[in-house]
Amino acid sequence: MSTANRLYTMQLEHVLGTSGELQVHAPDNEIAEQVERRVIDEIERLAAIYSQYDSASELRQWLASTGQPSMVSPELRDLLRQSERWIAASRGAFHPAVAELTAVWRAAADRQELPTERQLEHAVSLCRTVSWQWSSDGRVSRLSDVNLDFNALAKGVIIDRAVERVRGEFPAVSSLLLNIGGDLRVIGTHAKTVAIADPHADAENDAPLAYLQLVDRAMATSGNYRRGVQIGGQSYSHILNPQTGQPCDHLVSATVLAREAATADVLATVLSVMSIDDGLELVGSLPDVDCLLVDSTGKQYASAKWHRYEVAKTLAGRPAVRTVQVAAANGGAQSNDDRVAVKDAFPVGQELLIELELNRPDGGRGYRRPYVAVWVEDEKGFPVRTIALWLQTTGPGPRWHRDLRRWYRGDEMRLLVDDTDLIDTISSATRPAGKYKLVWDGLDDLEQPLAAGKYTLFLEAAREHGTYQLIRYPFELNGKPFGKSLDGNVEIKAASLKFRPATKQPAK
Repeated sequence: MSTANRLYTMQLEHVLGTSGELQVHAPDNEIAEQVERRVIDEIERLAAIYSQYDSASELRQWLASTGQPSMVSPELRDLLRQSERWIAASRGAFHPAVAELTAVWRAAADRQELPTERQLEHAVSLCRTVSWQWSSDGRVSRLSDVNLDFNALAKGVIIDRAVERVRGEFPAVSSLLLNIGGDLRVIGTHAKTVAIADPHADAENDAPLAYLQLVDRAMATSGNYRRGVQIGGQSYSHILNPQTGQPCDHLVSATVLAREAATADVLATVLSVMSIDDGLELVGSLPDVDCLLVDSTGKQYASAKWHRYEVAKTLAGRPAVRTVQVAAANGGAQSNDDRVAVKDAFPVGQELLIELELNRPDGGRGYRRPYVAVWVEDEKGFPVRTIALWLQTTGPGPRWHRDLRRWYRGDEMRLLVDDTDLIDTISSATRPAGKYKLVWDGLDDLEQPLAAGKYTLFLEAAREHGTYQLIRYPFELNGKPFGKSLDGNVEIKAASLKFRPATKQPAK
């Protein structure tokens, strides 16, 4: 049956506080949607157990039961047991009591002054204590009221359980990929190509650090490039060393491959804390585990077998290159002489940062991300650069891109997406739900500089069985930078434009 299966892809929002992606190889759309519902059901069920933020969750209830032996669910028992194993295996680089350090640094950010040595020493001492204890009858007791945070492990555990539930209940599904906030797992017979975000250039349409091909593997990435605190104008990583109390800044990205998402998830944090040598030694001692570390200078450190997963992938499936065939056929290319004449129409050494936040729809779960297109048209209405295109592969026909009415209206746009995968699965540090960054370098779809003149930026969003929205912003390329906050709508909550120095090239 698997030979007749086709790929269905669902882009999701507000899943465990971040974005998600589900790829299902299934016989038909009905089964694919059943899988999606089952995955979301399992995520919600487990979130009700593991949530650090919901006061009604089983974890929060247990955390409030200091000194009282409790019989916990098998799911919470598993999380606690796995935590114990990783505290030992990491020699304390992972410890749920790091929550005490997080609280110290957040309070310091509120005061805008660094934590005192005494504050850090006290919090570090709490990370050296035993926080819970098991009794002979299987109950577990909190030994103190020390804050505990299991987020470095819980997301991976949830991914594993959701994937295994699908494996057990849907034999007709030949492969599945579940990605939540950059942590993912692949099961089944189909190889999946996954990109790793470049920590020095992490916009959605930036070139990735690397591509990997995975079969029955999990991947997770941890990094300090999307989260942290600001104190006195300086950024400090949210990843804290439980043994020193200090933010970890020697690495900007740690990506781990393992059999299970829980292992990859927790190890990505552990490696961000450990020294590079100690981290590589730990990975080398573990079966079926590999890693890629990127330090603050951009230098890469890979485990011994990492490179067997890497694959070369050109940008041939991306809009910037696919449109070359279309634009050239429509006379969209500029001559070399033209390019020299207009090379400074775009601010030199700059890129346009486009930030947008997607709304969560009212009513129901609202997990599906709307279809979004972001592009630039010239004064005649010709599309000169497609910056982003986010679609689904469910429902009638190969795409739902017809709902993006203006983007789809021309043959050159339609041909761009037919039978072409424009969306990479990306392993990256976790982003807030619905918030995205895009960049534009001033080039057209032929990767040539645009002439000075008048253009319009379009942000189009459409939701299946929902609304259609279009934002347009006319602007002029004249060598001068500009910025603008754009009015939102029911699909795009907010959008803004600003020039900034061009990001660094991908790490070497």
